Amino acid sequence: MFVAAVKQHTTAYKIGLQFGDQLLSVNDQDVANVYPEVLMQYLQDCSSVSLNLCEQPLSRVFILKRDTSRTPWGFAFKNRCVASFKPDTPAERAELPVGWGIVCLNGENVLMKPAKDVVKLISEGGYTGINNSCLLEMTMMPKEAMLEFKIMLTSLIEDTVNPHERVLLDANALTSTNRGLEHGTS
Repeated sequence: MFVAAVKQHTTAYKIGLQFGDQLLSVNDQDVANVYPEVLMQYLQDCSSVSLNLCEQPLSRVFILKRDTSRTPWGFAFKNRCVASFKPDTPAERAELPVGWGIVCLNGENVLMKPAKDVVKLISEGGYTGINNSCLLEMTMMPKEAMLEFKIMLTSLIEDTVNPHERVLLDANALTSTNRGLEHGTS
């Protein structure tokens, strides 16, 4: 089971729970064959839950760095994936994998955003780094895995009546202990 989304400004977001993290067990019980809605109800009903995670086993984070905002990133983006990159550019130096899809930009999940919005975020650049360099953080995964996540996320959103349950894990009450997570009510 994988985390499909994490709400910003929640405890889970603050401790670093991320899109793509794989949930292995809850209270030492394997959750590989548990339906997401059953797990969410279990989490909401419990006073304390310990989660075991594998951090983003299907994805990788790439940091692109350029000297100014006018320097191109150096890659072509098609069908939500890196189609190609030019030599001697930030994309080549970061070793972006051609054919992999972009799922997060600078920590923001872009999987459900329209492609034109993703292109705009890329072209607007990243954030300022050391010596005023421009940085772009890209979380990427193979196209097939990205498409499966998109289908899963779309299904969760369409099948859910309560808008607060639009995440695989209700992340509002999660807290962290050494990357193991505990769920508590307050």
